Amino acid sequence: MDILHLRLCCCYCWVSFTC
Repeated sequence: MDILHLRLCCCYCWVSFTC
């Protein structure tokens, strides 16, 4: 549930980071 959360957060928190 860590990777999943991070992956989803990527599209939410830091979209211009690594999505």
